[in-house]
Amino acid sequence: MTAVLLSIAQLETGRTVGMALICPEARYASVMWHGAPRIDRRMASPAIWRAVIAELTPGLDAGPLARESAIVRLIADDASPFAIQCVWSRPLEEVAPASTAAQLDHILTAAAR
Repeated sequence: MTAVLLSIAQLETGRTVGMALICPEARYASVMWHGAPRIDRRMASPAIWRAVIAELTPGLDAGPLARESAIVRLIADDASPFAIQCVWSRPLEEVAPASTAAQLDHILTAAAR
């Protein structure tokens, strides 16, 4: 499994306002907004997940993702005033299926600090 950490910044100021973590193999996508008390889960249709996997397969370019990107649509709506950019993409060590979401939540929470 591969996890991808993304930063979310305001377009106008460039200020980071949150972090997102996606793991397509686990159908996991969540956002931790700065100052929020809990993780914001994102749900997607199978078509969106296929598009996200297709975008991740060759690897992500440096810099903000295109606003029409499936990853951007998964993390924020098309009209959001955010720039979303890949911070890192890493394979995860083997994780028991029952604890996958908890481990990914931990990675996201730690990255958002």
